[in-house]
Amino acid sequence: LSETNVCEKGESSLFEVPMTIVYTGLFKEDSTIAKMFSSLAESKIKIILNKLFFGRKWLRVFLKSKEKDWIKIYKSAVKNELPVLEFMIHYSELIPGTPYAKTEEEVEKVYENLEVLFGVLKGKVEGISLSEFARINNK
Repeated sequence: LSETNVCEKGESSLFEVPMTIVYTGLFKEDSTIAKMFSSLAESKIKIILNKLFFGRKWLRVFLKSKEKDWIKIYKSAVKNELPVLEFMIHYSELIPGTPYAKTEEEVEKVYENLEVLFGVLKGKVEGISLSEFARINNK
């Protein structure tokens, strides 16, 4: 990262691999309209626009995750030529009795969702360590 602008490449030893958040709707990430949409303040109108036209989605594993969303995210990542897919999960979603997973059954569902995600991506992506990704991308 740049020490003066975290959006630019720089000389610091810190390397960022951002979580995968993509538009799965009509517009590519770098389109002018998508950039304008991203700059809008959060509001009910933005939520409606997102559902109708943009389909902004996080590669996220949680209790109510849907396989169809992961497929859309993967296709959008390919269309946008992303160099990496990075998903997120809260550790507390794997522990019963938390706000994210109240029961053992809910925790089990999260584990099942992880298996589904890995099934969706099997044969399409290759696992890589953060160190290896940084080495490849710092050339």
